[in-house]
Amino acid sequence: WTNDEPQVNDFFLSAQGAGWNVDRKRFDTMLLEECEKAGAVVCRPSKLLSCNRTADRRWLLDFDRNDCRHRVVARYLVDATGKAGAGPLRNLSQRLVLDRLIGVAKFVPCADRSRYTIVEAVDNGWFYSASLPHSRVAVMYFTDADIYSARRKSDPDYWSTQLKKARHTRDRLGDAAIPHELTIVSAATTRRIRFSGEDWIAVGDAAQSFDPLSSLGIYKALDSATRAFDFVLNTMNKNRSDASYANWSEQVFNHYKQRHAEYYRSQRRWP
Repeated sequence: WTNDEPQVNDFFLSAQGAGWNVDRKRFDTMLLEECEKAGAVVCRPSKLLSCNRTADRRWLLDFDRNDCRHRVVARYLVDATGKAGAGPLRNLSQRLVLDRLIGVAKFVPCADRSRYTIVEAVDNGWFYSASLPHSRVAVMYFTDADIYSARRKSDPDYWSTQLKKARHTRDRLGDAAIPHELTIVSAATTRRIRFSGEDWIAVGDAAQSFDPLSSLGIYKALDSATRAFDFVLNTMNKNRSDASYANWSEQVFNHYKQRHAEYYRSQRRWP
């Protein structure tokens, strides 16, 4: 990150224990299956259509499943809809977007033998690469949306131009054919103005989302959900003055902002 020479950070030397390279689809499927085993009703596929309050302050949610409209009445609402969110839930609390970071991803067929994740900085952003199942490597270029848009106008293959500057990432791919198809996703830092309110709470990326450089997304989501569980129990037991979850969320976000600034400030190879 701070120079062109690779630095190895083995989990063997970490007091926090082993890290994981997660197959996200299998991981999400596993979580849903565990929810069902615990008694949750999982409706897939479905789309939330509306969210309203009843006269007795219950939540009334309508959703579509297989072209049929269904309705749920709930005492408490947990928003776990991720960074993109669900339209009917956006009125719970405004979302602030603090930067323009995007990720431009390509999935390269490649017999990669490295077990490492590689993070490599270039002049207008940075590359992330990691092995995937079935002999594929995910390669994602992170930069600001305005930079990417401006550079693409003069260089339609700007992604590949930047890859040429990332020698360790490029060497990892060897002679693999780089596909033309790419996927662009928002990687911006975001947060809700309020993390909870009257009989509702936001968890994971629905509450706050971090720069992927932090590698905190899944851990943060699970941690916030665990803490939200205790908060919801306290609230439903009439302890409505409990501010522990909101206070914890503010502390987490403020600490993240400090570390975020430190990491980007440490990179001084380019103006």
